[in-house]
Amino acid sequence: MRSLHSLMRTLDEMNKSGKFNIGFAGKGIDPTWKMRRAKLSPAYTTNINELPIAKV
Repeated sequence: MRSLHSLMRTLDEMNKSGKFNIGFAGKGIDPTWKMRRAKLSPAYTTNINELPIAKV
C-alpha cells in the first residue's frame, strides 16, 4: 500500500510541473482522438463467420 501511495504522489508531482501529462489508461482518451471506424478492415482473423467464401 505504501508503494501505491508513493506512486500516486510521484504522478501528482509530475502533473503539477506541467512538463508531463500522466494519466491512467482506464480513463479513456479525448473523443476527438478516437479511432475512426468507418474504414476499419474486416476482422477476418477474429470472427470465422465473417470469412469471405470463394467459389470456383
